[in-house]
Amino acid sequence: MLGDISLFLLATLASTLAGVFVMGGGMLMVLVLPWFVPAIAVVPVHAVTQLASNSSRLVFALEHIYWPAIGPYLLGSVVGTSLFAALLLSLPLEFIPPFIAIYLLLSLWCAPFAQVLRRLESFFLAGFLQTGLGLVVGAPGPIALTMLSRRLENRESIVATASLMMLCGNLFKIGTFLWLGFHFADYWWPLVLTVAGACLGSLLGSLLRRRIAPQAFMLQLKWLLTLMALTTLLKSLLWE
Repeated sequence: MLGDISLFLLATLASTLAGVFVMGGGMLMVLVLPWFVPAIAVVPVHAVTQLASNSSRLVFALEHIYWPAIGPYLLGSVVGTSLFAALLLSLPLEFIPPFIAIYLLLSLWCAPFAQVLRRLESFFLAGFLQTGLGLVVGAPGPIALTMLSRRLENRESIVATASLMMLCGNLFKIGTFLWLGFHFADYWWPLVLTVAGACLGSLLGSLLRRRIAPQAFMLQLKWLLTLMALTTLLKSLLWE
């Protein structure tokens, strides 16, 4: 029971963070899921959870979508899904949690690695990498979000467009894992908990977005993600 409550609360927190800051929620969720589901289920369960989070967040900002970015992003997502799906067939599943942790630590603290992501100026490449890498690491970081923040000044437009992009990526990931034979029904109860938490978090995040100054909290979020990444890495290397 305590584990169920913890999973629900963490999903709510992750979706609330994404609703306020348009980032951080997916990274937080993919870091904590290995504590609740086996390695083989981390990315598929994460995809369904983020689908619920992004779609419910989109409901509150649907009219603000920046449509010119969606077409190239979708095309890149199709290509990225096709190429990275082949990698999943040969990737040892026990290495997924530490790979996720290492990737996120590099995203947070390695400036050259982060600069490579931030300098992507093509929505096609953003879709290719964000959706393709998402099949492997779950939450590949704010690739498209960085580009949107450079081109759009309206925060609601950034939230809505990024949510739609990530929603499309979630659908591609779910379809890929269905094709690979993953049985989502085997994890129906964790999915119920995370989807319910994600929807509640989207509502809370939408209410809080205009009331919270993100500067100080983003620093706290960075340290929280770092702590969870290190915990996941140590757990994978020392206890499994």
